[in-house]
Amino acid sequence: MELEVLPARHGDCMLLHFGSEDAPKVAIIDGGPAGVYRETLRPRLEQLRHDRGLSPGEPLVIEMLIISHIDDDHVNGVIRLLTDMKNDAEAGNPPRFRIRRLWHNSFDDIIGNSETESRAALTAQFGTASAGMQDIAEDVLPHHRDWQVLASIAQGHRIRELAESLGIPANPDFDGNLIQAPEEDDSFVDRIELDGMSLTVLGPLSRELKELEEKHGKWLKKQQKKREDGEATLAAFADTSVANLSSIVLLADDGEKTLLLTGDARGDKIIEAYQARDMGEDGVLTVDLLKVPHHGSDRNVTVGFFEAIPASSYVLSGNGGHGNPERHCLEWIEEARAGQPYTLQFTYPLDAIDAKRQHLMNNGHHAGDEHFDPAKHGVGAFVESLPDRVSIVAPQPEAD
Repeated sequence: MELEVLPARHGDCMLLHFGSEDAPKVAIIDGGPAGVYRETLRPRLEQLRHDRGLSPGEPLVIEMLIISHIDDDHVNGVIRLLTDMKNDAEAGNPPRFRIRRLWHNSFDDIIGNSETESRAALTAQFGTASAGMQDIAEDVLPHHRDWQVLASIAQGHRIRELAESLGIPANPDFDGNLIQAPEEDDSFVDRIELDGMSLTVLGPLSRELKELEEKHGKWLKKQQKKREDGEATLAAFADTSVANLSSIVLLADDGEKTLLLTGDARGDKIIEAYQARDMGEDGVLTVDLLKVPHHGSDRNVTVGFFEAIPASSYVLSGNGGHGNPERHCLEWIEEARAGQPYTLQFTYPLDAIDAKRQHLMNNGHHAGDEHFDPAKHGVGAFVESLPDRVSIVAPQPEAD
């Protein structure tokens, strides 16, 4: 079992390889923001087709397409992939890819409304364009988090439509229900076995989804509300302390290796989920690889999180966009490891990450009024200061 983390700008796009050498399997976890499918995901899938010696009429089978949560930096590439597949089908072209199952908690399912109700409410409150925002690229989307959430809801609708048209079942391993981690009295599917690999759901917590339903289900049904009310509710949903509670968190285990896949979940909720199930030893869950939540944002984790979930390797998927990965996050990993060896894996060159972070800070978009100081804020400078027991995996800068 191996996790292949693709460069996905400020988002997530990963391939989970499992199965056997004679019968290799692959799952896609998120598709990254605009541009990632064309630049990275599709070429990699075509390379897998070539590596497996598939004929032009033989599709690459993707065992699972997993969407951690609704957010453009996770779902845009998924829409592009499914659209490509649909266009091929409509044109009568041989399928290049076939997806066996979709794992995805749609916004409508989370809040307990039908897609028809959701579309009607969005149209009533925000106009007809709101129902079709799924194809708005990030560079033309208004830079307000509430409108980005609105676009993500529409993207969720589009994903459902495309999956249905392609005959891809949604959450079949969970009886078509939401994917969620159980509370004390819950009795739903939260663990599956697949080709020698087990996947245990550690998020979202069912209690958190119920709270989301209570908070956001009301406004979608009140179509006569003023526009300002709808925007205020979107803004509330956009709060990272709320929106990222819906991230699917999975612990993958093949008996030899454990991988913790976290999406944009909050660290405290992940700890709560595994400790409630008496996983780990003395409240500590040790894994081989930890995909650091939310691209290494310091808003989702603490030193305590990394102490509670020590790992041999830490993956930080981010190009410096939105400031991630954060230097504080790296400092906390080093503090938590307390002299133990580990590996940091980055998806972009360190100087490229710092260049984006510097631009954000020097233009007042990040870290308050401070200007970028490489020694104080630089990811590259901190990594260079780490002792030899820490291994660094990062792409090299492109030659001029």
